[in-house]
Amino acid sequence: MDDLVSTDWLAANLKAADVVPVDCTWFMAASGRNARAEFAEAHIPGARFFDIDAASDASHPAPHMLPSAEDFGTAMSRAGIGSNDRIVVYDNSPLRTAVRGWFMLRHFGVDQVAVLDGGLGKWHAQAKSSACERFERALASLWSTLADGHASKAASKTRAPALGPVTYPARATCRTRISTTLTAR
Repeated sequence: MDDLVSTDWLAANLKAADVVPVDCTWFMAASGRNARAEFAEAHIPGARFFDIDAASDASHPAPHMLPSAEDFGTAMSRAGIGSNDRIVVYDNSPLRTAVRGWFMLRHFGVDQVAVLDGGLGKWHAQAKSSACERFERALASLWSTLADGHASKAASKTRAPALGPVTYPARATCRTRISTTLTAR
């Protein structure tokens, strides 16, 4: 596995059982952004979130120092990342924190690890889907099928209007969009 993989490579290999995308996004506190919350909103399908703060040596006076091998192993297990996985790290941070994840994994002996060229931004720019978007499309398809059936029955009985498509605000979170979809029906 190369140290840098393309979004096309990841899309082609994403369904392989041993390929694990890992979001290593981290932000400075002053940015007001929350990496875990943004991961919950949208991420590459099947991705795990790697919390750089939680996987550092909290007893050291300097921030983000490498943890012990035991603590690192525990953090990896907690994130659902195995030692035999082919790991592709990425981020959505201007700090390019995926490289920190890559460094930590390599430091602790993981050979099959690569950085996703362009990160989550490039993944989205090339119209690759996130787990949230795939769920929304499936949900919209289901609602459309149900609405069509409802509209046909309603039209034959009461001439009730058919359920229309739901539009989402461009910056709404995944949970907000899904909630809007469910309550709009």
